[in-house]
Order: sequence, then C-alpha cells, then structure tokens
Amino acid sequence: MNPKYVQVKPGEKIHNRIIDESNWALKMTGTAGTKSVGKFVHPDVVFGNFFITNLRLIFESNDGTIVDEFLHTIVNKTTGKNATTFSVSNLTIYTNNNTSPEYVVRDGKKVSDYLNQFFYSNRAKYNMAKSLGIEREKHLDYQGAIDIYEKHNMPEEAARVRRIMYDEKKVDQTVVHGNYVDDRDTIVKDSVINRSNVGGGSSKMQELKELKEMFDSGFISKDEMENMKKEILGK
Repeated sequence: MNPKYVQVKPGEKIHNRIIDESNWALKMTGTAGTKSVGKFVHPDVVFGNFFITNLRLIFESNDGTIVDEFLHTIVNKTTGKNATTFSVSNLTIYTNNNTSPEYVVRDGKKVSDYLNQFFYSNRAKYNMAKSLGIEREKHLDYQGAIDIYEKHNMPEEAARVRRIMYDEKKVDQTVVHGNYVDDRDTIVKDSVINRSNVGGGSSKMQELKELKEMFDSGFISKDEMENMKKEILGK
C-alpha cells in the first residue's frame, strides 16, 4: 500500500507502513484503540495511515483532510510511548522549527527507537546528508552540494567539491577560439610571428621579450626560440 494523497518521488522507497485498523465504533466516536493510527486533533483522533520512507515521514488521514510530510532532514528526533491502561500508544515528532506533532501509532516506542537509530542519530544524519550531497553532485549542482556539506559540518567534502568547480572553471578558461590548452604553444607562437609581420605593430624588442618569456616558461625549446628569433629579425 502506497500513500493515497502524496505522490512517491523517483528513488523514494517506503521502509514501513503503519495502517489504521480501528473498528467502526472507534471511528464514530473519534477514540483511539490498540490498533488505531491517527493524529491527535484534541479532543478527538483523526484516523489515517503512517508511512516511513527513505526521504520523509508521511501521515494521511483516511479522508485526505490532513496530509502531513516531514523530510528527515528537518526532524531532530522523535519520542514514543507504548499503550497503557490509561493512554494509547503515541509518537511525537520534533522538527527544526520547534513543532511537535503527536500521532497515534502502534508500538510508539518501538517506532520511535527505530527512527532515532536509523534516521536521526548523528551517524544517520551524516550518512543522509552525504547521500543528498552526492545526489546534488550527480546533477552538477555543486553549490547545492557545498551548502549541504557545510550545513552538516563536512569541510573536507565541501573542499573536494570546490576543487571540482575550480578544475572545471580552469578547463573552460583554456579555450581560445576553439583551441584547447594542448595547442597553447602553437597559438602563442603564431601570435608572436604574425605580429612580427604586421607593419606598425609592436616593436621587435617587445616581440623578442615575449619570445624570451615563452622560452623561460617552457612553452618552446631553445631551437624553436632561435628559429622564431630569426623570423622576427628577418634573417
């Protein structure tokens, strides 16, 4: 059984379904029983179903009047209590914005312990954040990935993505009229030689200076420098 009013997203998997099994009498009176699932809307309970996915918690009332969604990334923790003689089993969700919705959920403590261990422990939050960051990287949203890594105190991962961005930017900047950096020596050589053949251009002294800089930086060999020098001087 999937949620009725909430569409499951691509890649989203349902880990657990807690389905309401209240009888008609309980539903008529709005009173929860041992098999009930619902949301406390005091003084009554609105019955529905609860879903735990790899991305979020979902509660839907049976008639669709209440649809609650909580991304795991905004939940700090949960607490739960099992049923007693005087109270029903319940689950409370604590989010980043300090809201704490309370639900009727069978085996509330067991469900809460499961959520806290696999979704809301420090290790679980770290792994979840890293997965979200990697997903952003796959979609080339590098800044989005960096924001996630920094928010969850992962400076090494943020630095790694910055390096990717820097390297890609460097590659983009090496393009000159369709030629890549591998052709930079030819481009520079042609540029210097062509300028030497244009009347009124830069002085030969300037061209020789640029030629020396090309040699010093390793763009050309000594033999190439000598040949280009001769061309500049017209020998």
